[in-house]
Amino acid sequence: MTKGRNVVRVVVVIWLALAIRTGFVGWDSHANAVVQGASTPTNPSGLLTENIEFRCAAPLRADKPPVQVDPQPIVSGPTPAPCSLRSQRQGLFWVDVAFGLVALAATLAHLPRRWSLDHRAAVASA
Repeated sequence: MTKGRNVVRVVVVIWLALAIRTGFVGWDSHANAVVQGASTPTNPSGLLTENIEFRCAAPLRADKPPVQVDPQPIVSGPTPAPCSLRSQRQGLFWVDVAFGLVALAATLAHLPRRWSLDHRAAVASA
């Protein structure tokens, strides 16, 4: 039974480590935007719709705006907004951390009772 608890503890600790890592790591987002390209006979205005890559700040650093990876002159704003899933990522981070801590506490819940029983037996034999 102890071996099974230890395996569960290791899995939960790895889960918590991954959850905490994702909370502090940025990610890439893509959005369609109208950019200024070269003028051609078929496209005299030179406007093109392209999928632009943005670098998003980590979910726990919500004060940082998205950064455009390819420096292209954007004429019309991206749709959907880049990094719009930040709040969902923050929520998932906190849910992961909460469930991980509850699972870890559940695997360690037997220890106070075991300690008190061992301690009581040691006091009685003294």
